Parts: sequence; structure tokens; C-alpha cells
Amino acid sequence: MMAKEAFSAFPHPDQEPEVMALWERFLLGRELSPHVVRDVIEGSWVRCQSAGIDPQRSQAAPPLPEEALLALQHGHRDLIGASAPIMKQVRDFLSESGTIMILGDPAGTILESEGDPATLDAAWSIQLVTGANWNERACGTNAIGTALSVGNSVQVHGAEHFCSGIKPWTCSATVIRDPIDGEVLGVLDVSGQKNSFTRHGLSLAVLAASRIEVELARREEEQRYHLVAAALGRAATGGLMVFDRKGRLVEVNAEAARSLRAMGVPAESARGGSVNTFDTRLAVAAARTPLPEWLRPEWVRSILRGGERLGTIVTLPEPLRWGRTQPGVSHRSATADATRAERGSLAQIVGRNELLRQALEKAQLLAEVDVPVLLLGETGVGKERFARVIHECGRRKNGPFVTLNCGGLPRDILASELFGYVEGHSPERDVPAWSTRSKRRPAERCSSTRSGRCRSSYNPTFCACWRAGKYTRSGTVGRERSSSGWWRPPTRICARR
Repeated sequence: MMAKEAFSAFPHPDQEPEVMALWERFLLGRELSPHVVRDVIEGSWVRCQSAGIDPQRSQAAPPLPEEALLALQHGHRDLIGASAPIMKQVRDFLSESGTIMILGDPAGTILESEGDPATLDAAWSIQLVTGANWNERACGTNAIGTALSVGNSVQVHGAEHFCSGIKPWTCSATVIRDPIDGEVLGVLDVSGQKNSFTRHGLSLAVLAASRIEVELARREEEQRYHLVAAALGRAATGGLMVFDRKGRLVEVNAEAARSLRAMGVPAESARGGSVNTFDTRLAVAAARTPLPEWLRPEWVRSILRGGERLGTIVTLPEPLRWGRTQPGVSHRSATADATRAERGSLAQIVGRNELLRQALEKAQLLAEVDVPVLLLGETGVGKERFARVIHECGRRKNGPFVTLNCGGLPRDILASELFGYVEGHSPERDVPAWSTRSKRRPAERCSSTRSGRCRSSYNPTFCACWRAGKYTRSGTVGRERSSSGWWRPPTRICARR
């Protein structure tokens, strides 16, 4: 067994006449002698005969038109980009060597070729050129097609080719695999005429393919880094799931895992899974592919960088808001109920405008955190309604909601309301009924309406509070730093008609 495996590793040019005689015998349907034709070649001959390949074929079919070739190359731009340094080097290294290096796609179509100029010219005689297809079902046994068929490295020499017109050539090829999931991304081939044969041709192809795979891995890691960074840079409550351009799951955080379990979706299966709808290579088919039952379209966001899609982010609702799915209730129904519950009083604000939708999403996020919020908009657009919604959706919803009309308060009263005062300073106040903002109960949320109508003379005081975190109590000269952190720069939400 070991002897046969060693024999089957490489061609034996000294047995060329015997291989040619056995090829003719094979075409007549006769049994082949053992230990002359290698197993990988005999298996390929059987596939070619079963596929009806013409053994007298002298060349490949004409190459693709220029427009179709450019579209194909664009679809494999990552593979071509990763192999560019290698192809540039072989342009010089293989010069006058009688050999060329060929990069092909998973279907066997040649994407690029570089090497000895004389051999590149001779390759036109058999259409071994860019845009031509060299799959086994198109050209019979050859290194490109056979390597793709067996998914491994192959060297085919002279009479071992199935088609007679290609027998004057020798070739060595190996597949290029995706560093993440092992999918075949293409094939790398070293070819020349028979007199250029060397066993090192296969070693060159394997080493060059390995370098391309390393570069593909580096690029993939860089893209995933930017994808995860973009996901982390987005303010979101609940769980995050990050998918790459091929729809493969890159990252899922603990909150997302809990949300998946609440929906009855095993997190373990999601970690190793993919969503075809997110695969940018299948853009046309993906548009017709429905999302998984548990996934809602409004949770999905595409991430772009440099005009190209890096991947997809899925934001899942917080697990505590899901509850348990009742028996007999589909995941789709459960997600719809959970989303309606999550929105809470946001349903009071109805509209289809994109800016309004973005403002509602931002309001939902801000309701979950303890930060000041500045609502901007014309009179009548619903700023107070937004403020009330933020309160009702937030952690303080069980506390009072206080509205304060800044436009109807005198300057001194407003100052003492917001920043406190020294007792006895203001004749209108005998006792500090409102105290200071820093002493207000944590459960309260205050809404100041018409703050734009405050006297302009008091604007510097507001700026000092928002930027420096300091305030001045009425009746005092020195400034005091706010101990509660209530006066922080507000997050803005613009409300428009």
C-alpha cells in the first residue's frame, strides 16, 4: 500500500509511452494494468468518460467576453487582491523558465496568468488564457480541473491528460481555501510544455497558494476587526450579533445569547451558523431568501466601509423583555409581542418619516441611561411628548414627571430653582421648597419646556454647568462643582414636522 501511495504522488515521464498505450486501451473499454496509471489520473479519466468529454478535443472553449470577464474578476476581487504580490513576483521569476502561473476561480475559469512570455503566447494554441474554463467537464483531465474535482494538489503530465490536444503540456495545481471555513475559493496552477516538467512545479504551486491563504486570513481578520469595532461603536441596548460579508456569524455577546435562548433558538447552533440573506456574494438570490423565523428585519443593519459592505449587525431586544414563549406560539409571534412591549409608550408617536423613526430609536436608547437630554424643534412638533415618552420608557417611569415652563419664570426664580439659593437671599422665598437639583430624589425626571425663551443674560451660567460641571447658587459669589453629576452635557434629539 505504501509503495503504491509513493508511486501515485508524482508523474513518471519515463513511462510516457506506457501511459499513452493505456489511455488508448481505456478508450476502448479495456482493463488497465496496475501500477502504471496513477489512481488520481484513472479516477479523472473515469469521470471524463462518464461526462462524455471528447478525447480528441484539442483546446478549451473560447474565453469569456471582456465585459463578462471583468464582472467575474470583480466578484473574485478579494482572491485577486490577495494573490497580486505573488503574481507580480512570478512575472520576473518565471521569465525564460518555460512555465506560467495561473489563478482560477472555483469553477475552473482562469482569472489571471503571469510568467514566461513565450509560454503565455504558446498557451493561446490550447486556449489556456484568461477567461477560458478548464474544469474537468470542459477540458477533461488537467491539473486545474482535477485539483478542483478532488480538492487537493495534483500534477498532470503529458499523456495523463484525457484530451489528446493537451497532452503536449504539463501542469501542477492546488486549491486555495478560505482560511475561516475551508471553502474552496480558487485554484493556483503552474503550467508549461512537456519539456519544462519538474516535480518542483507542484511545490511552487503549493507554497504560493499557502502565501495567498495567509494574505486572505490577514485581510479577513482586518475586516472582522473593523466590523466588530463598528458594532461596538453603535449605542444599543440588548444583544449584538455580528455577521461577515458571507453571512457567517463573527461574534455574539452574552446578552444576545440570552435573547436567543428566550426565543427558543440554541445559541450553540447560532455560533457556528450563517444567514444566507447576509451573503453579499449571493446578492440576487439572497434578496429572495427569507430571514430565519426568529429574525426580524428591523433588527438588521448593514455596515459599510469605503463604499463596500463589511457585514451585518443584528440588534436583539433585551432578554428580560421577552418573557417565556408560550406553548403553541411561534417565534415570530413571540418576537412581535416582545417588540411591542419593548416600545412601550413609543407607540403613542406615529409616523413613517425616516427622521422621526431615527429620533424614536434614539429616544428609546436614551431612556435606558441616566443622562440629560436636549430636545430641539419648532413650536408644536411634540417636544414635551417626546420628553414624556423618554420618562415612561426609562428606569424612572414609576417616579413623578415634572414639567417646568422656563419661559414663564423670572430670571432669579429660574436660577434658584435650577441651582439653589442661600436662604434669605430672595424675598419671594422663605423656605427652600424645591431645594437644589443636586438634592432631588433619584426617581424624579424634570422636563423643562420652552427653555429657548430663557433670558439671554443667563446663557453663560448654563454653559458653565454643561461644560464645566459647576453651578452658582443664588446669593453666593464662588462657584461650586455639582456633586450629583446632574449637570452633564445633554444629548440632543431634533424633532421636526
